[in-house]
Amino acid sequence: MPKLIVETAIAFVESKITMEQKRFISERHYLIIPQLIMLRLNIPYEILGPWGFRRIECPFLSRKIFERAVRWMSLKRAPIGFDMENKVGFQEFVTRHGVKCPRVYVSSIHRSQVRGAFLEGGELFNLDSNSFVLKPVDGYQNINTYVVQDTWEILRQQQFDLKTACQNIENDRRFDTYMVEELLVDENGTLPPRDFKFFVVGDKIMHVMIMTGRTKMSEGLYRYSVSECNELYEVVDSWMTKGSDHLYITHSPQLPPKPACWNEMVSSVRTLGKAMNCFARIDFYATPRGAVFGEFQLTLDTADWNATMDAELRKVWKGADGCDNSKKGISLAVIEALSARWGNSCLDIIKKVSLRRPPSRALQ
Repeated sequence: MPKLIVETAIAFVESKITMEQKRFISERHYLIIPQLIMLRLNIPYEILGPWGFRRIECPFLSRKIFERAVRWMSLKRAPIGFDMENKVGFQEFVTRHGVKCPRVYVSSIHRSQVRGAFLEGGELFNLDSNSFVLKPVDGYQNINTYVVQDTWEILRQQQFDLKTACQNIENDRRFDTYMVEELLVDENGTLPPRDFKFFVVGDKIMHVMIMTGRTKMSEGLYRYSVSECNELYEVVDSWMTKGSDHLYITHSPQLPPKPACWNEMVSSVRTLGKAMNCFARIDFYATPRGAVFGEFQLTLDTADWNATMDAELRKVWKGADGCDNSKKGISLAVIEALSARWGNSCLDIIKKVSLRRPPSRALQ
């Protein structure tokens, strides 16, 4: 086993993806070496549990998500029409499909220039609202995210201090590029708005998690209140584990009031899911102007999910990424993107970038 660990680690280090991509995969999939070992040995994840590694309750999904992260990174661009973690790319993709997004004030600004943008003469000095969201373009878990209403920072529950925020941003080299967008309000006027997280396989909605409350404990660590339902807004069995080490969750057996824009939200999710043609989480907010897109999540930390989720997804999963709505086994979104760029040679390019392979026998 020690020899296998060393060989696997070396193979990962020498793989043909950039150091930034390796850092990303290592951070988001913190069981990197155990997972790579199991990919090589073709065994389920839970077998390593007694050896000190954390037990994973959804081995099928965990394997699929990890394989996809490595495969998509090797393409340098996820085959869904946008980069895996780029929130600006998310919004451009969503807008192309006629779905509403938050208004973006600044789409790309280097961390060293954020403070200057808010000062006199900067592009954000004359911002027409004192409420905004400042966040990394490729961020996660709300790290270095500031949700400001007038002078109050909602996530940290304290007065917003621009100087301190910018110092934190400048000193954190994990994220180089930031964006500023409008602060969304819930349709009932409260902040933050309810966050509806749809788990989809193509245009099929498998599960919905509703985040009804969030309290910041430390940077990247929150206590959440959640409810779970289906697309008919009916209570369903939970998909989340009870032993997550970075998500502190309180489940509510009752659903919050159904949003007035629920039908619009479901329709928008299906539109985006069909275009992406893969398994994904698609987040939406219920606002006074209807259903507004939040973000995509394509690299789930699968240690947070349970056997119920694994069993339900295993029943419907097809191909490498969850579904095969396209004859070429690749998402409709990438066909659109490639067609726009290369025209009639699109099909030849699709053949080159499609890296699909048969699923592992051990997990069938």
